[in-house]
Amino acid sequence: AFGTAHGQPKPIVWNLPHVSGPSYFHTVNMTAFGAKVKEMSQGRMEIRVHAASSLYPGPEMLPALLDGRVEIAPVLSAYLTDVLLELGVLELPFLTQTLEEHRKAAEALRGYSTDIMAKRGLKLLTVHSWPTQQLFANQAIRTLADWKGKKFRVYGSESADLAKALGAAPVSIPFGEVYTALQRGVVDGAMTSATNAEPMKFFEVSKYMNFWNLSGGSTEWLATNVKAWNALPRSLGIEDDKRQLSEAIAREEDYIGTFTIEQGDAKLAVDAWSNIIHDDHGNPMFRLVALADTGNRPGTEPNEAHEKEVLEKDTLLRELQHRVKNNLQMITALIRLEARNLPDKAVGERFDRLAGRVEA
Repeated sequence: AFGTAHGQPKPIVWNLPHVSGPSYFHTVNMTAFGAKVKEMSQGRMEIRVHAASSLYPGPEMLPALLDGRVEIAPVLSAYLTDVLLELGVLELPFLTQTLEEHRKAAEALRGYSTDIMAKRGLKLLTVHSWPTQQLFANQAIRTLADWKGKKFRVYGSESADLAKALGAAPVSIPFGEVYTALQRGVVDGAMTSATNAEPMKFFEVSKYMNFWNLSGGSTEWLATNVKAWNALPRSLGIEDDKRQLSEAIAREEDYIGTFTIEQGDAKLAVDAWSNIIHDDHGNPMFRLVALADTGNRPGTEPNEAHEKEVLEKDTLLRELQHRVKNNLQMITALIRLEARNLPDKAVGERFDRLAGRVEA
């Protein structure tokens, strides 16, 4: 937000949510990044890091970024939705075996990732990886037989499919709740990065870290919402988008970005979409283009009343999300309680799987 107080402009504040704890290296790096932005902008811009899922839990960070509720956020391959599911190719089990191998593959796919994100209104900044994916548990999981009948925390569709294939029951649990789930025995183990043992204190609630090398790593992309990026004042040193609107319309599809249209002395900022319409046989007929006024005028300050209204609505949405989450947790607890009292073990396992779906 912009404004003036005693003649000094208020800094632009971006919020960056993250799932890892304050001492985890990802959070440390993000905090250092925020400090560098503040330094280089001479205090005109701040990036506030919200660690340990304090702003949004893992599964909700991508929707928040796409909707513009946060300006910048990590896109975790473990929490991809149908919107960006094609980015998760490296999440396939055993596709990579070492962190270095995974990093090289993720970097080789940078151009592909940039294009996919751009179509959804995101600007890719950096690509990095979580360490090798292993299995924390309260018992040794040495053979395939040891997987059968166990309830293991999973973090995405690929890890869930792997757990099922090996005879385990997958349970989707946000990263920030894994410690409690292990502590209370909600699950028998958890798939996650090997280096989470110390910063997340998993060694306190699990006796074994079983090295199965489920994946050489897990990709994390740091991205910004394109609208937020384009709204930054040029005085911060942000480079203008060099693409011509006509060229972007002809070559790209879906959301293609925010552009400035000049009409005499006036400038108009518009969001642009472009899609090819096909006939019943798949042949292209024509291209449909939509331009929408963003309400911002390049070089002017945003409307403070509008910013306040958006903030109030965002607060209400967060409160609604919190209450819905609490209700679903209560339903899950009741289902699990009923499952424990059933004499038929097979039926009880069905209830457990149902509870897992509610948690997901």
